[in-house]
Amino acid sequence: METHPAPGNESGQPAFFPVSESKLFWMYLLSFGLYAIYWFYKNWKLQQPRMQKRINAPLRSLFFIFFTHALFRRIQGSARDTAGGYRFVGSIHATLFVLLSLAVNVLSFLSGDTLSAHDFYMLVLLFLSALPLQQAQAAINHIIGDPLGLHNSGYGLVNIVIMVCGGLAWLVWGIALIAIISGSRLQA
Repeated sequence: METHPAPGNESGQPAFFPVSESKLFWMYLLSFGLYAIYWFYKNWKLQQPRMQKRINAPLRSLFFIFFTHALFRRIQGSARDTAGGYRFVGSIHATLFVLLSLAVNVLSFLSGDTLSAHDFYMLVLLFLSALPLQQAQAAINHIIGDPLGLHNSGYGLVNIVIMVCGGLAWLVWGIALIAIISGSRLQA
């Protein structure tokens, strides 16, 4: 896998976290959304030196729901200023991501310890919540001059372990849900 340097400021650091949209999508989906914490952390960490006030990147990533709009505004401003007028409407994508993430968490809470139809809807919403992140990443990749995200498109060992474990969890969950749905239809 050939790596490409990510364009950045004079220190060589990119303004935002470079990653291909497909890698972001698969890591997010197969980690059941936990990759978002890492994604937000990497972006806030790269934004820290560019901000007037001190921020806590780890806290902003853990509580990303509260800081999504702020980060997406920064992405939108940078896209407008540095990516040849690349159009990214941060407020819409941030709102969609926050609402979908909250819905996923509410459905997760409602489903409790047993599988139910809530779980199916929760995973559909999880899938949909990846889409606004992908749009933000597309803008980021244009900002840093790597529209395809080639700088970070490969999968390392940690990525592969997460994907295998997540894939197995998805498989087990899917088999269990099918068994539950089939069982309830047989009883009806």
